[in-house]
Amino acid sequence: ISAMKRGKAQHIDGLTIEHIEFSHPALKLLLAKFFNYCIHSGAVPTRFGLGLTVPIPKNGTYRNNMKYEEFRGISINSVLSKIFENVILESYSEYRGLSARTHHLAPRALARIVEKNDFKV
Repeated sequence: ISAMKRGKAQHIDGLTIEHIEFSHPALKLLLAKFFNYCIHSGAVPTRFGLGLTVPIPKNGTYRNNMKYEEFRGISINSVLSKIFENVILESYSEYRGLSARTHHLAPRALARIVEKNDFKV
């Protein structure tokens, strides 16, 4: 949590990393238990896969009558799914099934993590 960037946009759930950072310590323990459950069961909430795509002008300047080719999309994801992903990436970096470009877990790496079944936060 401490390594995540601050000041990012909130997801549709309304949470930011600052909410988690300044919350009661019991919330972090509950999140650890929840993340352990997700790893051991091999399932995560469907909402972890949802993101809000927002168009941003490629050149950084908005003007009237812009064409869709002049925009790029950014995805705003749930802060809880970002925390979950960061915990896994840190805990299981030895698997190296991570995409070097995006730092996302490759499906085979995630399967090996679930098979090992020793997730600790």
